[in-house]
Amino acid sequence: MGPLIAQLQNMAWLKRSALPSWLVSRAVIFVLLAVLVYSGALDPLERLLSDWRFKTASRPASQTLTVVEIDSASLRALDSWPWPRGYYATVIENLRNAGARNVGMDVDFSSRADPGEDAKLARAIAAGNASVILPVFMQPVGNANGSPDLVEVRPNDRLRAGALFASVNLLPEADGVLRKGYFGFATPGGLRPSMAAALAGGAPRTDAYYIDFGISLPTVTRLSFANVLANKFDPKLVAGRNILVGATALELGDEFAVPVQGIASGVFLHALSYESIVQNRTLMRPSLLLVLLISLVVIAVLGREREQWSWFSVLAPHSAVLALAFGAPLAVQMIWRVSLDASPILAAQVLCLVGTVGSELERRAREIFRQRAVNARQQALVTLAVKDSSDGVIVTDAVGCIELCNERAATLLGLGNPANGAGRNLLQLAPQFPLYPTELAPSRGGKRVPADCFPVIQECTVGNQTLEVSSDWTLCEDPQTKNVRGGHIYVHTLRDVSARKRIEEAERQATASLVAASQAKSQFIHSMSHELRTPLNAVIGFSEMMCNQTAGPLGNPTYVEYIKMIHEGGRHLLSVVNDVLDVTRLETGEVKADKEPVALAQLVENVSQHTEGEIAKGDKQLTIEVPADLKLLIDRKLFGQTLQHLLANAVKFTRPGGHIWIAARVEGDADAVVEVRDDGVGVERTHLPKLTRAFYQADPSLSRTFGGTGLGLFLVTKYLALHGGRLELESDAGQGFVARIHLPNSVAAAPASAPPLQAVA
Repeated sequence: MGPLIAQLQNMAWLKRSALPSWLVSRAVIFVLLAVLVYSGALDPLERLLSDWRFKTASRPASQTLTVVEIDSASLRALDSWPWPRGYYATVIENLRNAGARNVGMDVDFSSRADPGEDAKLARAIAAGNASVILPVFMQPVGNANGSPDLVEVRPNDRLRAGALFASVNLLPEADGVLRKGYFGFATPGGLRPSMAAALAGGAPRTDAYYIDFGISLPTVTRLSFANVLANKFDPKLVAGRNILVGATALELGDEFAVPVQGIASGVFLHALSYESIVQNRTLMRPSLLLVLLISLVVIAVLGREREQWSWFSVLAPHSAVLALAFGAPLAVQMIWRVSLDASPILAAQVLCLVGTVGSELERRAREIFRQRAVNARQQALVTLAVKDSSDGVIVTDAVGCIELCNERAATLLGLGNPANGAGRNLLQLAPQFPLYPTELAPSRGGKRVPADCFPVIQECTVGNQTLEVSSDWTLCEDPQTKNVRGGHIYVHTLRDVSARKRIEEAERQATASLVAASQAKSQFIHSMSHELRTPLNAVIGFSEMMCNQTAGPLGNPTYVEYIKMIHEGGRHLLSVVNDVLDVTRLETGEVKADKEPVALAQLVENVSQHTEGEIAKGDKQLTIEVPADLKLLIDRKLFGQTLQHLLANAVKFTRPGGHIWIAARVEGDADAVVEVRDDGVGVERTHLPKLTRAFYQADPSLSRTFGGTGLGLFLVTKYLALHGGRLELESDAGQGFVARIHLPNSVAAAPASAPPLQAVA
């Protein structure tokens, strides 16, 4: 079926059509399903499903009908056959005396019998006042042309008075199984109700219905004919009920093939037909068109295309539809008198499943073909890339024998032609080659390396060349059986790195020279700084003594002014030397921050004392806003130098009569912020990112107004880095200058009160 669907889907006229493929596939499945339905190919399956529903949806009889059986026990008890018709008369009278409503006789009374016996039966029928129903049936008889005619066979004329007539014809289907009942038949004698319809009452009509074989035959009340004849029965089983008298003994041959029970007597089929009528279980089957429309919905659901195929994505909807195909008709049949065909739904499901699997197999076949084409193309590209690669490529087996060698590898190994390397041992051509096969014996010179160490990159020397070798390995396996064959293979990529090595060596030597030069420079600055500090200290000390006229007056006041200038110049030069020395120590890593709890207010006070003279001289004002009880984890000396540099800058760039502030606060739980702010000349914003560079001057000209080496802020950033802090600068031309220090996790003791305000004139 799968190839058939695939062939139909791939028909040329379908491919030429503008219809989408999913619509074509569903249309093909629907056409196949319609053919199966209308050809009757699904009828056997539907009969099996119908029988299953009857067994599952079983229900008891209505207990309004009692069957009087002409059974084997009665035949043995009444040893003559056919029985005298007086027996039937007695049975009718006994039943009427027990309170029976109507008595239907499924017994052939068409022939004449003993007149006395017929008279007894006729009197019993007439006394019933139209409550006795006698059988009529259609029977074929031959005519003069040899073709059969149907004639109505009725009871003989002695018995007709006071009786009702009902057809007892039962019509099996083409397979010999009786499934349908009829409300009546059109006969030459007129419209005859069926025996079941006559007992159930109602207007005569000729339409058919499906008998509900889910009604349990064992629950139909039964009485033996012999017991009724002898008046040995419970009247409660007869009173107010309809009675059906008929043969159930196998030797009488009134048997039919039926669903569920397999074989049933004709009288029981009339009883099931009666029960179907009185319980409103005369089942109807919907038209095939409606069933096909339902199946079309199933095809639309199950036949949809899937972006990713998986067993779950296929089986989940199919399982749901399968449950619906069994459950929905069963539920409908139990609730309404409708027998819904489930076989077309199952057939649609099977066709969709076959179509889905067929489409998936076709897709996978195309994918395999495409993958093979891609692999072939990739193989060709790899071969071309290996052949024309600027790197050498060598493939060896587990013992180092060359299986593949490109031209570049042959050149690097001095083989001349790649064919000269085939079959030769790589270690013989290059004894220093870093070959790492796991299967190579130690005696061959190879080194064993675990598989998880690959890939490896090594260097070796071949002739006067330095080669960088990248090695990896894999296992050869059969693509069909997945069996390993041939063991390991090793792929080595060779690259001549001789020029790179020479460049690296030159760079290494240049780097070493730079390091040596830097060390020599640092050593020179360090030595010279110490050499300069010694005489400067002497100059500063003696000039200070002369300024103070410690040993006596100098005499001429002009000399006093000169000595002061010498003293100030010496202090400035000493400051520059100290800064340069600090830079050198920071670059060599000699400076470490030794943190301890320090009272920030006291430290600021000490630092500010160094600028009191400059502040007073310029008529400037300093305000300190630092909490007295704030302690920070800092290096006292380094942080003091930090504040000293920032305060010196603020004093230097503040105009006479200006204002300088030093403030501190705590942010969060343990972060400290210290600000040194002034209302001086400021600096343009474009210079701010560069101010922390060593020796940087916002005004680099020789005629600049403010002096300095440009090392102050550079040293501040270095000192703060040792504390894990950072410096933030804010300024603009003529807008003053703010240096803000951030020290994370540095608060040793938080302030308990507002910071004091202190003004220094």
